[in-house]
Amino acid sequence: PTDNHFDQVMAAATPLDVMATAPSSLELLAQAQRAVRDEVGSLLAAVAALSEEKAALQLALDAAADRQRRAESDRDGARATGQALQARVVSATEEAASLRSKLSQREGALSVLRSEAALEREERQRAEAEREEA
Repeated sequence: PTDNHFDQVMAAATPLDVMATAPSSLELLAQAQRAVRDEVGSLLAAVAALSEEKAALQLALDAAADRQRRAESDRDGARATGQALQARVVSATEEAASLRSKLSQREGALSVLRSEAALEREERQRAEAEREEA
């Protein structure tokens, strides 16, 4: 049947014929209820999917926060280790400077002792030479 055929049938139909073929209010209400039920089901499924997605995102967020805390802890540990090493370097540098100073003092004292020993040797040699001459 074409649209023209439908128009011909409808033109020949009486209002009672039209009412007899039209769906009843109860049928329309039942269709509407089914449509609403289907829509509510779809919305509930969407809510459930969003809840699962939210839970997954929360887990990912918690994991990222844990990684960040560990990284901050590692950074703080590295900073403390760096500070301790820096303090050890400063201490070692100060100790080395002190040892260099002591060494320099000892070298100075040793130089004086050598000079004194050389003078004593010269005096002994002179004294021996004078005894031999005498």
